[in-house]
Amino acid sequence: MGHLSVIMLLLYAFPISMNILLELHYLPCIQFFSKFHGFEIIIIDDTEAFEKQSYRNRCTIAGANGPIDLIVPVHSSRRRLPVKEIEIDNHTNWQHQHWQSIKSVYGKTAFYEHYAYKFETAYTNQCDRLFDFNMDLLMIILKILKIDSNRLKLLSENAVLFPSESLAEDSEALLSRKSSESPSTIADPGSLYKGDSEGKTKILKIDSNRLKLLSENAGSEYLDFKNKIHPKAKFKVIDPGFQPIIYQQAFTERHGFIPNLSILDLIFNEGPETERILRGSAFV
Repeated sequence: MGHLSVIMLLLYAFPISMNILLELHYLPCIQFFSKFHGFEIIIIDDTEAFEKQSYRNRCTIAGANGPIDLIVPVHSSRRRLPVKEIEIDNHTNWQHQHWQSIKSVYGKTAFYEHYAYKFETAYTNQCDRLFDFNMDLLMIILKILKIDSNRLKLLSENAVLFPSESLAEDSEALLSRKSSESPSTIADPGSLYKGDSEGKTKILKIDSNRLKLLSENAGSEYLDFKNKIHPKAKFKVIDPGFQPIIYQQAFTERHGFIPNLSILDLIFNEGPETERILRGSAFV
């Protein structure tokens, strides 16, 4: 199962009007936003437990000396808390530090003045919850990108999904016929969801308590891509649905092109061209 061709099969052997399940990131990377051009609905899991050292509270921008990680400090806990309960540690002046880093890196880019003011208020008004802060920023970005926010759904707002053994069996047969001999780290092939002709959604080999429907008439496929976009190399997976497009960056002459940075990098450097580049990077 752990073969690149398997995930490519899962992505392309079925209709491309699939929906995708992701976790919410802080100032998400380009790969995250490319999914708005490859999938109809983006489902955000707001029921999950918070995971440290992930993009949930960090993003990466590119400065004069290379990549810079911006990390939102959060209060630690001895137990895993639901992501919506994670509190930001506002005892430090992290908002000012993050904004100064963004300003220092992108202040002289072609489109900084066009968009910076849209983000600045988020860094001057204190927010207590990480999920709320990330969602506020995401809404700002969707508006800039002219992406309909109605295409963004929360997992908690939907009904429970139930498994279908027959579909799981069919998928197993298909995968066994198509799998490649070349090993690779890929997304879990047991995370594809398909709707039947009556609009009732079926599930491929997954705990029915983990995934929920957008509506009883969804009638679509769902790809669970949670934790597949990750800052740690050992957790990353090959994503055949994403192909980075080279664009103008502020410090390319110093360290070359750095792919898949925070969407801020693309917006401030390319402005109106961001949509075209995102669409081109969504390999569908």
